Amino acid sequence: MTFTGYLKPSSAFASRFQSSSAVLYCLISLLTSGCNPAPDTGKIAPDTGQTTADGSKTAPDTGKTAVETGQTAATGGASVSKTAAHPLDPLTAAEIEASTQILKKSGKITDASRFASISLLEPEKSSILNFKPGDPNPRKSFSVIYEAAGNKTFEAIVDLTNKALVSYKQAAGQALVPEDVTTVRKVVYEDKTWQAAMSKRGIQNFADVYVSVWASAYLPETATDRNRMLKAIFFYRGPSDNAFFRPIEGVVADVDVTKKKIVKLSDSGVVPIAPVKKAIIPPSFSNRIKIQAQTKTAAAGNQSTDIADLEINGQEVHWKNWRFRFAVEPREGLVLYTVSYDDHGKMRSVLYRGSVSELCVPYADPTAGWSFRDAFDAGQYGLGNSISALEPLADAPANAKFFDAVIADQLGAPVVRPNSVAIYEKDGGILWRHFDRPNNRQLSVRGKDLVLSYITTLSNYDYCFNWIFHEDGSLDMETGMTGVMLAKGVANAISSSDLHAHAVEKTIEAVHHQHFFCFRLDMDVDGAANNSLIETNGISISDKSKNPYGNAFCITEQRLTREKDAARLINLDTTRRWKVVNDIKRNELGQNTGYMLIPGENSIPYSQETSFVRRKAGFINSHVWATAYDPAQMYAAGAYPFDSDGSKGLSDWVKANRSIEGKDIVLWYNLGITHMPRPEEWPIMPVHRGGFKLAPNCFFAKNPALDFVDDQP
Repeated sequence: MTFTGYLKPSSAFASRFQSSSAVLYCLISLLTSGCNPAPDTGKIAPDTGQTTADGSKTAPDTGKTAVETGQTAATGGASVSKTAAHPLDPLTAAEIEASTQILKKSGKITDASRFASISLLEPEKSSILNFKPGDPNPRKSFSVIYEAAGNKTFEAIVDLTNKALVSYKQAAGQALVPEDVTTVRKVVYEDKTWQAAMSKRGIQNFADVYVSVWASAYLPETATDRNRMLKAIFFYRGPSDNAFFRPIEGVVADVDVTKKKIVKLSDSGVVPIAPVKKAIIPPSFSNRIKIQAQTKTAAAGNQSTDIADLEINGQEVHWKNWRFRFAVEPREGLVLYTVSYDDHGKMRSVLYRGSVSELCVPYADPTAGWSFRDAFDAGQYGLGNSISALEPLADAPANAKFFDAVIADQLGAPVVRPNSVAIYEKDGGILWRHFDRPNNRQLSVRGKDLVLSYITTLSNYDYCFNWIFHEDGSLDMETGMTGVMLAKGVANAISSSDLHAHAVEKTIEAVHHQHFFCFRLDMDVDGAANNSLIETNGISISDKSKNPYGNAFCITEQRLTREKDAARLINLDTTRRWKVVNDIKRNELGQNTGYMLIPGENSIPYSQETSFVRRKAGFINSHVWATAYDPAQMYAAGAYPFDSDGSKGLSDWVKANRSIEGKDIVLWYNLGITHMPRPEEWPIMPVHRGGFKLAPNCFFAKNPALDFVDDQP
């Protein structure tokens, strides 16, 4: 393995966990989430750590930004003063700080301004595809800024190369910032009606109550002018290991963040809070973690972690025949760029850009305290903002290489997020095999996979995302869900007839819900141009004249030529799949080259089409969509789902019904997982995996894995 350029693996996690003194827009790891102590006087305790998007706390703060500490940026090891080497490299810490300073000098922002995000404004695709090392690399940042004084959100573009403000305009929606959460907490703790509701349940020390903040459903006022409304639900932490184990059921606060007051406190009656008979996580857990960490560190030092076929240059990764770039963005999290395959010396493009466009989680309970729970985790909170540090030898194996990210906090200061991304090689199982019985000869080849991995923690859930590169030319996306299921308190879960939830303890139910991951896949199969979408279906032949013995079936292909045609559902009856083909390029057999989308586990949405979540998340209405390439169309639920009415997202864009035949097209895949809770998933959920595959389909003329026979030991 080699590392060149300015990208290097991050140093050890323990020595790098430092942060900004400003409140950071992030979520935290499972065992620390929910720690938001406040004295029972209703006043907020002094800030001893970073406040996350749900109001919880991370480790105590050093009071220094990345620039002040000299820590590395999103490039994983760069000096913060370094400029990016490639146009797709994420903003460095120095660039984030420069962007903020340019905005301040312009007079557009003040100390009261709050940043929802600062990210790279990606250059035009054509300039990226034509870029060569040494070419000019103009850099621009894109910021989303909230001004509480006028209750308005703004978008700013800064030219970092020429140190100038390009544009500053009001956004077409509202963005959440961490200060919204701290405001909700403060308002709640000081409200006498809420205190009375807690006292009615025997809670006198309000510091034991964890406040979980949710974005409320769309309200039909003018989206850019109406007050900011958030909802708060509550959990009794007490001596519990985690806030989410003990819900305070039936109490919901509607908080007007603009006016800083509770406008409505709903209390449907006292439900007994689940007792804590013993520690859910053994008391020795913390000590065991320390011992394991020491053991793992020692073990890692004694193991060879070199990956022979891996070369990393800046943000670019070379592994066997694969080439790609990666970055961490505040909203989408890990983004995959310019994926190509080295076909005997010829670089062939497969995927220009792949990311999670949106993640929507609606819950099944129809009661007033639950019906609004439909988190839009990417658009409202940010997958990159909520990224979790990966633990060596636990979240990734011994040969993993870890890379830091830098994310701007709400004051516009860069903050290093250690161990945000891992790259490692793992056993891929049997790559191919055959025992030739007549000759008594066996051929068997063991495979290897390269994994690009990160984890984001959004309130109670931890989401794992793995891009997995295979030697056979295929590429998998594996999603993993773990953490704590969202619990509902009931008097007797065992005898409950509730069809919307499942008992996991005697007085706790876990509510049924769905997770919809919408992936935006900008496919460039053998180039950006001349791509088309074909749907394949298996068909049984009922005509006896064509199928006299009843065994015959065929696979049909249908070209989907316009955007409306390409809004499609999975069909198990026909083993439906989709492939993006190049209409001009052909393999050695004369077939149009292509890559096929092969679905894994999936589901349809069960909420009604008239529901708020279906209106706001129109993208969940189909499993597959295809659109003509438009760099402005990035987010499936629209740029600002917090106050969206659903009119500015993927389901609206396809109404233009543009041609997608022989064009530069974007494939959108909606992965739906219906979670029917089990007691075995409580109190900590084992990882539930889903995903999909992108497999070569006539991209090659033979099995590309034959190239790796000589790699066998």
